[in-house]
Amino acid sequence: MTAQEVVALRGTARRLSGSLRAGDRPLTLPVTLASGDETFAFYRPVTRKAGEVRLALPRWTPAGEHRATLRLPDGEQTLVLNVEPQLLLRFDPQVVAINGGSGATVSVTVTAINVGTGSIEIPGEAVVGLSGDDTLENAFNRALRAERKDGERLLDRIIDEWAGEVVGEFHLTVESGAGMLDPDGERELTLVLTCPSDLKPEKVYEGRWNFEGGSLAITVNTGSQS
Repeated sequence: MTAQEVVALRGTARRLSGSLRAGDRPLTLPVTLASGDETFAFYRPVTRKAGEVRLALPRWTPAGEHRATLRLPDGEQTLVLNVEPQLLLRFDPQVVAINGGSGATVSVTVTAINVGTGSIEIPGEAVVGLSGDDTLENAFNRALRAERKDGERLLDRIIDEWAGEVVGEFHLTVESGAGMLDPDGERELTLVLTCPSDLKPEKVYEGRWNFEGGSLAITVNTGSQS
């Protein structure tokens, strides 16, 4: 490989990798970025002549193509760093806690903050799975106390008790704030949550709104429903 040839590394900022012909020994190699900052790359041989080189940049490095220079024992090598966008949305608060019974509709406000390096599409609506705030230990204890049918195994009863805590789904609508959010941007979202019709009183249920780049935990406290 000559100094005029270019080696391309690809990946997210913290995990760039590519192929390099640098011999059969592991190496730690100095790298100078186009900004003048310096870091290190790590070479791991795969064959007698070639292997994999890895490099980590700061998490906030913008997506796109960047240039750098790798210093090998026998000279310099030009690198092209193809940084893929990192999609990462943070919510404030991190957990939304609402009070509501069966079929209730509740409106809440959260702030979405794009702390990644790529634009994120906040969907306008979603269906979120909801389950009971229970433990396997509790399900096991209930199964031990419960009267079992003839021939029913304890394991089957435990599974039934555990599955009984899955109560279906609730509907989430982003009343305001849906759409594309660019890096370093933040936006207030108004969420409307419609609970399932079969929630039990005096229980706490949990769900999580997941989409590409974002995840928001939601808890529902049904109270006494008196």
